[in-house]
Amino acid sequence: MADVYLNVLALKALVTDGPGKVKVAEGNSVTLKCEHNGKPDPALKWMKNNVQPLNTDRYEFTHNTVLIKDVLKKDNGKYTCISSNRFGSDNKTGELIVRKKTKVTLRPVERSLAYGEGAIFNCLATSDPSEQQFLEKLWFKNGVRINNNDDDGNIQILENGDTLSIVKTSSKDSANYSCVADNKVDSDTGESQLKVKAPPDPPRDLTIKTCGNLKVTLFWRPGFDNYMPISNYVIYSKTNYDNAYKKINETIGTVSEYEQRLSAYANYTFQIKARNQLGESVFSNITPICSTKAAIPEQHPTNVRIVENMTGKLVIEWDPVEPINQNGPDFKYVIITQDKAGNKKSYEVTDWKTTRKEIDVNNIYKEYKVQVKAVNSKGEAAIPPLVYTGHSGMGVPTVVPGNFEVDPDAPYTHETIGLRWDAVDMSEETMQGKFDGYKIRYWHMDQPDKVKEIQVEVPGTNKKGRRKRRQTTAESKIRRTVRLPPNADLQLDVVARNTYLDSNGSNKINITTPEGVPGPVQSLESMYRSGHFVKIKWRETKGRKWKNSWI
Repeated sequence: MADVYLNVLALKALVTDGPGKVKVAEGNSVTLKCEHNGKPDPALKWMKNNVQPLNTDRYEFTHNTVLIKDVLKKDNGKYTCISSNRFGSDNKTGELIVRKKTKVTLRPVERSLAYGEGAIFNCLATSDPSEQQFLEKLWFKNGVRINNNDDDGNIQILENGDTLSIVKTSSKDSANYSCVADNKVDSDTGESQLKVKAPPDPPRDLTIKTCGNLKVTLFWRPGFDNYMPISNYVIYSKTNYDNAYKKINETIGTVSEYEQRLSAYANYTFQIKARNQLGESVFSNITPICSTKAAIPEQHPTNVRIVENMTGKLVIEWDPVEPINQNGPDFKYVIITQDKAGNKKSYEVTDWKTTRKEIDVNNIYKEYKVQVKAVNSKGEAAIPPLVYTGHSGMGVPTVVPGNFEVDPDAPYTHETIGLRWDAVDMSEETMQGKFDGYKIRYWHMDQPDKVKEIQVEVPGTNKKGRRKRRQTTAESKIRRTVRLPPNADLQLDVVARNTYLDSNGSNKINITTPEGVPGPVQSLESMYRSGHFVKIKWRETKGRKWKNSWI
């Protein structure tokens, strides 16, 4: 026979936690709690001030709470919860304190500023006098609490929270700002928006739409314009040959796609900036790599020139072909030379940075035709290279001016003197280059190492050193009037010159130039004065001492 146990629970109603003391502001809702138990489950009712049962539509009940909606001042008072079942009842009393509502009386005003300007927001509030001591004002930016001296002191909260100051605005300060007045009973919020007109935010999601056939198409989404319309975009690229991004173009208008032609044999990445009336954004994100295949060089070297200043050599110079324009591996320069007899020679330069080739030719000022090609593993540039004509290096002229002397037909003063000499044969053969005139050289007899020069041009020759066509014969005597130092013992000669070199000197002549007029004395002043004489002093005249001085 089985045993049977029967538990019969009979527990008197018991309130374990009452409503307590609760503060609420007018117009808000409040929930009063009453924790109770018993067996059978007790019923719960509420009384206000021990006389008034809570039984209108303003109240909502659960098994242990009462919700009072839209609290009024008259709801202030004592509230008792009574729990009861058949075995008894229990109760606890709490207090509901109704305060005046907190209000923001001066709200922040919406602002629109240019970046760099300062922004001020003000906020004033009132609260129930009994809670005024607990009232504080908190500031939020897009819902995030602002602390004093945020942004390295650029954002300041002043006057116990009455003022929010942004010392110098930028685009990152564009946001919704709110002032929350809170006294721990209730709160009120004043909101405002700050619009900072600034350079735009960078474009978003920059990517490569297509990459191939030496072209790339970029695509992006516009960033925020910071309250000034975006006018256009600036495109930047970087290759495996570059150290930094370089500007390559600008769009026309606010497009979101851009196509760019590319060089062969390079790895490209791109960035872009947005621009408005106030300036440019920072860089966008960097694209993935767009790689191009090798091809023949785009063009041959430019600015090819033949330098004629090294005797016995043919010197060729050109501008370098930068790596981005080489278009493939194994890049080199190929130099082709041809003399007047039609003999051709070829030379290679494998270092792209080397832009000069000196070729030993063992002749002087002979004509050559020159080509400089760009070549890589795919071949040479498709367009034929230009042909440049020049000469091997000039030599010392083989002719010397003769019969150098003072011109007896020219004035001879302390300021000027006339000189003359026999003209030389100006042909390229005797000048071993392009005739470029004469030089008169002079030096003091006691200082032969300090030579000074006077350039003498010959009228009737063009810039290439040749006689003009209308003059078929050269003058037999060259005459020039020159200025020499006065009161000096000098020795002179004259040389013929081509573009780079001088001939040997002519016969030398000795000249003593006449004494000249002295310059004014320096710092003349009176030292002493009487009825019969005056004493004066001065500094010696700058330059050469003169033999006579008169007052």
